[in-house]
Amino acid sequence: MTKKDQEENLKSILGPWPNTYTFTKSMAERTLRKRRNPKLPVLLIRPAIIGGALKEPYPGWTDTISAAGGLSLTGGIGIVNWIHGNSNNIADLIPVDLVCNHILVGNAL
Repeated sequence: MTKKDQEENLKSILGPWPNTYTFTKSMAERTLRKRRNPKLPVLLIRPAIIGGALKEPYPGWTDTISAAGGLSLTGGIGIVNWIHGNSNNIADLIPVDLVCNHILVGNAL
C-alpha cells in the first residue's frame, strides 16, 4: 500500500478510533490479550495526561517542560496568566506521582 493509498483510506483503516495514536494503543492491548501467557501477569495502566507531581518528590516536580509540564511550569511561575478555552471543558490531568504509585501497587498484586 502506498502512502497515498494509506492517506486516502485512513478513516477505514482506523475504524472507530479517532487517530493513529489511539489506534496503535488499541492494537498493542489487543495483541497483549491475544498472546499473553496466562502464567505471566499483565498490567495495563492508561493514564490521561500526566502532569507535575502532587507530593513526591515535591509538589510540581516534572522531568520535562513540554506539553502539560511546560504549561504547568509557565503558569506556575507567572509567564502564562490565562489560556483561551471553554470553561466547560475538563483538563484531564493526573499527577505523575499518582501514576507511579498505581504502577507500583498494580505490580505488587
